[in-house]
Amino acid sequence: MRYEIRHLSLRSTLKFGLIAGALLGTLPGLFLGVLLTQIISRAYQFLTGVQNVNVDLPPIDAGLISIPLPSFTVDVINALGLQNVIETLTGWNAAGTLVFLLVLLASILGTGLLVALPMLVFSLIYNAIAPTAGGFKVDLVNK
Repeated sequence: MRYEIRHLSLRSTLKFGLIAGALLGTLPGLFLGVLLTQIISRAYQFLTGVQNVNVDLPPIDAGLISIPLPSFTVDVINALGLQNVIETLTGWNAAGTLVFLLVLLASILGTGLLVALPMLVFSLIYNAIAPTAGGFKVDLVNK
């Protein structure tokens, strides 16, 4: 039996697009969530590790005499004005699981919308053209 599809349901098209997009966005979301939490953790560890740097200057040899130079400590975070950055990283690092889940959710929702919206536009155009120009023709077989 041969049939012609004249109308696509916008609700089912949107639902199918959101589900397909959510499935497509899950794996990249997992990867990006793990990657971002690792970047935050490593940046936090690096900045807290270089916060106070001891500088040991070698003595100056001036012929027969050697002049020792004092060592000193430099607060790199304050010197570069990174206090706000380290405070932000401290909060994000403490909420690592929440950051991971938010990235995963954003990836799922974003990919779902990126897949569903073009499908919805296609359905709108199809529904406008199909009644006059003819729609998809399908063959159905009884089993």
